Amino acid sequence: MFQEARENDLPVHDKDLQRWALQKAAEDSITRHHAEDINAIIELADSFVRDAKREMQNYAPGEVLNTDQVGLELELYSNRTLSYEGEKITMARVRSKNATTHSYTIQPMISAAGKMVSPLFLCSKEPKGKMSESIIYHRYSTLIHILIDIKKILFPASNIVVTCSSSGKLTTSLVEYWRDHVLRIWVPAQFLLLSDYWPGQRSAEIYSTVRGYKRLEIPAHTTSRIQPLDVLFNRQWKLIARRMFDHVQLNDI
Repeated sequence: MFQEARENDLPVHDKDLQRWALQKAAEDSITRHHAEDINAIIELADSFVRDAKREMQNYAPGEVLNTDQVGLELELYSNRTLSYEGEKITMARVRSKNATTHSYTIQPMISAAGKMVSPLFLCSKEPKGKMSESIIYHRYSTLIHILIDIKKILFPASNIVVTCSSSGKLTTSLVEYWRDHVLRIWVPAQFLLLSDYWPGQRSAEIYSTVRGYKRLEIPAHTTSRIQPLDVLFNRQWKLIARRMFDHVQLNDI
């Protein structure tokens, strides 16, 4: 700081030295606290893994399950582009600005046997949180209003359970919907469920109607390190979506 100030012909006084000393002390403190936080997270993660492995000995691999939510965008885009040298402002066009933000959520579930537990839970983003569409048209000078149930005209995929919300994100009530249409139907008679600390799925009341289960909650800030879906699986969904989107753009489909 002192050297930079003098190289720029700036005057330096005692107050400047004191200010720089305080800034440096604050930076060192932040760095030290950050390191302590990281160490605490690693210790917490290691402790959970030890406890989980001990508990998993009571279950077959197909009875140890992990579920997690993955947010995907309806329209994928890039923050980079080739352009002209020296260009001051670089613009890029998207079809819909709203579609470039979080648009829908999927919730896969996998087992320690290395298999995906069907079906996939998908929550789309729909106006007013309802899967219906209003169509208004004129016929013989009469205004006709039709409400169409979109679910009835969707492709009937047996390995997907579809619902929706106004944001495209899950809520506690939608977790209960997942419980009734996925968890209770497709899981083994007894199972160990590993899921994260998201508040919408933490309440024991949500699982009160599920038999033969035990839930272990993955601690906060550790999921990127130890949650199987985060470490090994979820990225594949985004890669597949990106390849499909790029294919559509490349071939102008």
